[in-house]
Amino acid sequence: MASRRDFIKGAAVAGLATQLPWGIARASVPIADRKFIFVTCNGGWDVTKAFATCHDNPNVTMEPGTDVGRFGDLSFVDHANRETVRRFFELHYERSLILNGVMVPSVAHDACRRLVMTGSTADSGSDWPAILASAGAGTYPLPHLVLDGPSYPGRLGTMVTRTGGGGQLEDLLSGEILFDADTPVQPLDYRSEDLVDRYLERRAAAELLSAKHPEQKRLLDAYDQALQRSLGLKALQDDVDWGAGTLFGQQIKVGVSALSLGISRCITMKFQENSWDTHTDNAPQQSENFRSLFNYLLVLMDTLAVNPGTSVGSTLADETLVVVVSEMGRTPQLNSDLGRDHWPCTSMLLVGPGVASGRVIGEFDEFFYGAPVDPNTGDKDNGGILMTSANVGASLIQLADIDPEEFLPGVAPIPGLLGGG
Repeated sequence: MASRRDFIKGAAVAGLATQLPWGIARASVPIADRKFIFVTCNGGWDVTKAFATCHDNPNVTMEPGTDVGRFGDLSFVDHANRETVRRFFELHYERSLILNGVMVPSVAHDACRRLVMTGSTADSGSDWPAILASAGAGTYPLPHLVLDGPSYPGRLGTMVTRTGGGGQLEDLLSGEILFDADTPVQPLDYRSEDLVDRYLERRAAAELLSAKHPEQKRLLDAYDQALQRSLGLKALQDDVDWGAGTLFGQQIKVGVSALSLGISRCITMKFQENSWDTHTDNAPQQSENFRSLFNYLLVLMDTLAVNPGTSVGSTLADETLVVVVSEMGRTPQLNSDLGRDHWPCTSMLLVGPGVASGRVIGEFDEFFYGAPVDPNTGDKDNGGILMTSANVGASLIQLADIDPEEFLPGVAPIPGLLGGG
């Protein structure tokens, strides 16, 4: 662990000095090294502020002063008050994919959050980052690290770790959590702790070899994997500022460190400054939210570009797909309070390798619902399918070389969504 950590730190310095401009083709990496960051915006965003260019639709009230912005084949909603949106797409349009008209068949916040992350309202369903992380269970100490935002691990609970708003993970790693017990316990010294760790490793291996019942083997194997991940994490615990906090800029710092050091494959963050649930005074609140969100996305992409990946010679920008979502959209017209209410159709933003970037897939029909698309090309096709959050999830799962049928039986991925290095 120590030699690998030293190599990574050295590569980080080299990466800062030799960062490739975003316009230059970046390295392709093995599928196993693909990583994912999920940015959630809880409350339901107004897609007409950034993604849905519905200026020719008389049933959609577009904000005065907006226009269709375009870089290459990617179009977006441009406005002088949201210059960061334009700046982001100017720099990253070649790596960006906008998905419009994604159906999330509910208008209740909790149901939609589960739907947009799992494709289902069933409590047993696992979310996309937990599924993606499960493919790297033996490689990453914390396969899916939740810094903030919703998490639905389902049967993959051993894949998921939440840092905790009160610094619980930091205290667990340092041993300080023992002092929070009803009866405080003195932590072991390092030598004694190492002896205990080695004993647990031997006992877990012996029990696994002698296990007879399949369920017993499954549980012991899960324990053994968790134990190995915990030992790997201990070797890196001082290299991440786990107590950095829960503000979005601080989440970026912790999340990128966890990816670069090989601690995690998937990170979930939450961007939340003002409310996205804008039933009143929609325009100023949503405008400021998008302006700030894209400002931080610019920071995130720059940070990924100057931090080393886990493949030799790559950066995290080469390895990491950023998925930005909100659980629902908002109505096409304003209500009497100049707000917009809940709407079961939304947009998503994907930025990074592995997707058919540099374009928009999907659009909104005359009634502001999703229009059918040809799943093989992503083009509008009246004989195609309606794109749902489950289809998007199946596509992400396939991108990680996992069979979507195992987790989403009967749900087809969208081949036209995938492509690139």
